[in-house]
Amino acid sequence: MEALATILLNGLLLVTLWWIYFVEYKRYRLDRTRQELFKIRDELFAVAASGVLPFNSKAYGLARGTLNGAIRFTHQIGFIRFVALLIADRVAPNSDGKRYSVEFDEALNALSSDGRKVVKESLFKMHLILISHIINNSLLLSLLKPPALFILRVTRKLNIYKFRYVRSEKARRRFAPLDAEAKHHCPV
Repeated sequence: MEALATILLNGLLLVTLWWIYFVEYKRYRLDRTRQELFKIRDELFAVAASGVLPFNSKAYGLARGTLNGAIRFTHQIGFIRFVALLIADRVAPNSDGKRYSVEFDEALNALSSDGRKVVKESLFKMHLILISHIINNSLLLSLLKPPALFILRVTRKLNIYKFRYVRSEKARRRFAPLDAEAKHHCPV
C-alpha cells in the first residue's frame, strides 16, 4: 500500500512539473516576449514622433508591420520552425524573404542615416528577442544554455569572437524569411 502511495505521489509531482513547464512557463515566456516586442514598437513610434523617422516612410511601415506580425505570431515560432525556415531558405531560397529583403533595403535607402540606424536597431532587437524566445521555450536549448553562455563569455574575454556578425547585413538577411513571415501575419 505504501508503494502505491509513493507511485501516485511521484506521478502527481511529475504531472505538476510538466504542467508548470509546458503550460505556465511557456505562457509566461510568450507574454514576456510579446511585452518586449511591444516595447520596441513603442520606442520606434516615439522616435518617429520626435521627427527622426517619418511616419509615412516605407521603412517605418515595414518595421512596424514586421514588429506587429512578430507580436501576433510569437506563439507559433519555435526551435523546429525556426530551423526549418533557415534550412528551407538554404535549400530553396524563399522568394518572400528575398522580396522582403529587397523591399526593406530600398526603403532604408530612402531614409536619413539616423532613420536607417533606428529602423535597423529596432529589427535587430526584435531578432534578439525572438532568438531568446526560441531558446527559452525549448527544453533542450534551455538545458544547453548554461554551457553555451559560458563558452561565449570565455571567447569574448579572450577576444576570439566579437559580435560584429550579429549586427551585419548578412545576419539581417538570414532573418529575412522570419521577417517576411512576421510581415505576412500582419500586412501593412
